[in-house]
Amino acid sequence: MGKRRWDYQARGRQTLLWALAGFLTVQLVGGLLLDYRWPELRFPSAEATMKALAKQPHDPEVICLGSSRFGAGFVQEEIRRRLEEATGDSDWLVFNAAIEAGDLITAEYVLRQVFEQGIRPRVIVVEISPETLARRSEWMGQHVLRQLTWSDLPEHWDAIWRSGNLLRTVSARILPLHAHRHQICRRLRNEIGSWLESSDRNSEAGRARKARRKKKADKIPDHGVPWEVFQELASDRHDPSRIEAGLPAIRRWLKDYEPGGSAARSLDNILTLAKQQQATVILVGVPVAEAHRRLYTSAIEQAFRDHISAVCQQHDCLFVDYRHRIPDPLFQDNHHLTRAGGSEFSRLLAEEVLIPVLRSRQAVTLGKPASSAENHRRLR
Repeated sequence: MGKRRWDYQARGRQTLLWALAGFLTVQLVGGLLLDYRWPELRFPSAEATMKALAKQPHDPEVICLGSSRFGAGFVQEEIRRRLEEATGDSDWLVFNAAIEAGDLITAEYVLRQVFEQGIRPRVIVVEISPETLARRSEWMGQHVLRQLTWSDLPEHWDAIWRSGNLLRTVSARILPLHAHRHQICRRLRNEIGSWLESSDRNSEAGRARKARRKKKADKIPDHGVPWEVFQELASDRHDPSRIEAGLPAIRRWLKDYEPGGSAARSLDNILTLAKQQQATVILVGVPVAEAHRRLYTSAIEQAFRDHISAVCQQHDCLFVDYRHRIPDPLFQDNHHLTRAGGSEFSRLLAEEVLIPVLRSRQAVTLGKPASSAENHRRLR
């Protein structure tokens, strides 16, 4: 009896181990497929952005990369209108490729996608701030779920550790099908729905229903990320309490501040990629409220500006600082502009920066090169 019980227990342990091994194998294979075959399931907002970009009638002259701060502040139609007024050309295409929690690491990811699609913008506007250049990122928890793959982990390990996202990273790597179950289920529902709709169209009853439907007007291509992507920002309400509510997260982000790490490497990669494609990069300090700016101590500001100065000298890029240019009544919270605030910021950016830079690029094309120092003096 004892031997039989021991045999049952051994067989049970063996079955359990095989089941565990099978489960982990499925998770590993599923994770590799999500990383390298269907990355859009991990990062649906980037997929939506790239689909919108692919629909454009031609390559955008200006594209912006950044977070929801730029999503709210970079109003592509306002900038396009200013460019048209300044040049008389109505064919300008300005594209807002901002993504929520889109720091420099995300900006590099999006820019690589842009170039892989064969799209070549003339000017790339990149959001930058002391937070997004910090060695420890508050948004690293988003990156490990959205775009970092197995091969990316060694490069970003220090930032993952500093931001306290070690357990989240392990979970996302070991149980990827669970971590992305909602996106996977949504995609399966959409695919099944498309298949059923296609089957219905091919049936006689489906063809009859289609004939009865009125033809819909063609949808105008979306020139970048619409306000609807950032539903929480689609308001002109100014609430001072929301400014104060957003400051604790920024204080945490700026604690023991030091620029560098993964963010700095991504910035270098962005500038290198842009130079290879002969695109001009403009680093923009996006507007923030006064209470937000006060969190930038003299030491933080000095470290940030020293790093930016060294980067611009090495890569011959421009840095323009608009952090202080928009008054608090045009903010919804500490770092998101209202609609009116976004329009004002976009007007300033177009008139003071983009129009001179685009004219300078045109002069170079015509054989009248202007030095970066002259451009820099003109833009400051």
